[in-house]
Amino acid sequence: MTRKSKIRSISKAASLAVVAVLTCASPKLALGPQQEQAPSANSAPSVSRPASPNYKLGPDDVVTVYAAYAEYINGRQYRISKSGDVSFPDPVGVIHAQGMTAENLAAEIEKRQAETIRRPDVQVKVETQASQPITVTGAVNTPTDVQLEGGKSLLEVLTKVGWFRGDAGSKIRITRLIENGPIPLANAVNDDRYSVAEVSVKAIETGNPPEENVRLMPHDVIYVNKADLVYVIGGVIKPGGFALDERKTVSLIQLQGFFGGFTPTAKLKNAVIYRQLPDGSHMTIDVNIPEAKKLKPGKPELMLQADDILEIPDSLVRGTVRRTFEQVVSGLTGVAIYRPFY
Repeated sequence: MTRKSKIRSISKAASLAVVAVLTCASPKLALGPQQEQAPSANSAPSVSRPASPNYKLGPDDVVTVYAAYAEYINGRQYRISKSGDVSFPDPVGVIHAQGMTAENLAAEIEKRQAETIRRPDVQVKVETQASQPITVTGAVNTPTDVQLEGGKSLLEVLTKVGWFRGDAGSKIRITRLIENGPIPLANAVNDDRYSVAEVSVKAIETGNPPEENVRLMPHDVIYVNKADLVYVIGGVIKPGGFALDERKTVSLIQLQGFFGGFTPTAKLKNAVIYRQLPDGSHMTIDVNIPEAKKLKPGKPELMLQADDILEIPDSLVRGTVRRTFEQVVSGLTGVAIYRPFY
């Protein structure tokens, strides 16, 4: 090799080295329509909570596009419109992204870049998952919409809304758009628009049977029914409202096990049950609790029903004289609610 050839070789090597350094230091310099170098594996930063690969995009979702050789969209965020479209600069243009996965959207962008970029390389990351709401209403602590974010069970969603309120009933109703398939439970009722099924609160609390902890679908509506209550106030350890199960009635003896017993100064012989009647009127029933607890052949056990209020006067509490039904009801605001019967 001549001296001149050696100089040219060294100069060429030096030039390649400079290009390599600049490329590593600033990846943007390597992006161009004729550039064939594949982007670095680190070109798309990771998302702290990635969507499932099968997550279907929809309105209000936000995506970030990482596109080698396409500075006009690289690293930029786009929100999917209410109509399901995303508007990108030309030559990509408008893409109907609703129903696509992130991978599908990336492939469509690459397809539209193919005429101007030799080897388009696109990645799409879902930044905000906002198109798959689950609506939770009824007797839960925080009724709200919860984003499905690719997949959640009924238990996970109920945990998200703060769990059941004290006055929650025994059933959870799930209503699902039939286009998402019928609810996989034996009691599901299906028509041409909806699939509706009930789940036991007890099953969710205990995990048994496990099949009632169903996987939810976008736009499911979860309703937790409110329980029928029996109220016990006055001379008891734990006054408040006590939720009934499907039985709709509870005996005085059963109820005593949940309100913790009587105070030492409770006037047990002067108790009163305030009962609302179907026609809107009300009645009072005098109760001698020691006598009512004595079970004798032929004597019916004292049973309380939904919305009954059992008031047991206490000699240490002011206002132990008999009150009107309206006075008793107005005093129930803010009482503790317990769910002991299931």
